[in-house]
Amino acid sequence: MYTFILAWNEFLFAVVLTNTIDARPLTIGIGTLIGEYSTEWNQLMALSFMAGIPIILVFLFLQKYFLQGLTAGSVK
Repeated sequence: MYTFILAWNEFLFAVVLTNTIDARPLTIGIGTLIGEYSTEWNQLMALSFMAGIPIILVFLFLQKYFLQGLTAGSVK
């Protein structure tokens, strides 16, 4: 889970290695909404919410397995 979140939030790596706008991930699109003189807060918050939905869904569906893995090492 930790590796997934690190890969999901890798901003600089995605900026450097993508050439076209179509190939860039959602997190780069969120970063483009922050300008030098203004920030589109409504669109920024909406896209941030959309970027968080996949991580939340993965956690909700796999929560049982995360808890089993955490408690398996604590019981002899």
